[in-house]
Amino acid sequence: MTKNKKIAFFDTPERHIDLKLRIQYDGFKFSEFIRMLITAYLEGDERIISLVEEQKELKGEQNAKKRKDSKRMHARASKNIDKYALDEEEIESIFDMIEQECPEL
Repeated sequence: MTKNKKIAFFDTPERHIDLKLRIQYDGFKFSEFIRMLITAYLEGDERIISLVEEQKELKGEQNAKKRKDSKRMHARASKNIDKYALDEEEIESIFDMIEQECPEL
């Protein structure tokens, strides 16, 4: 049995109403929208990471050296993903080759 956790935060009533209306206008449920953003952040979506880095700089949350190191780390990770990541078609092709070479599996 999966136990879900509730995520909550406080904001002004005006921003809450504006957010709900905007999300509804875009055709999402509130929970769908929040999960979409969380997933994008956790999966390292470059658009979200860029926003986070910008906000850290504006708020002074990290010193310049830490921000630079963080950017370098993200760039290196992105490069490795591009270099080694396989798309669905490539993965399927690998399984096809394994199946041809070892039909007993």
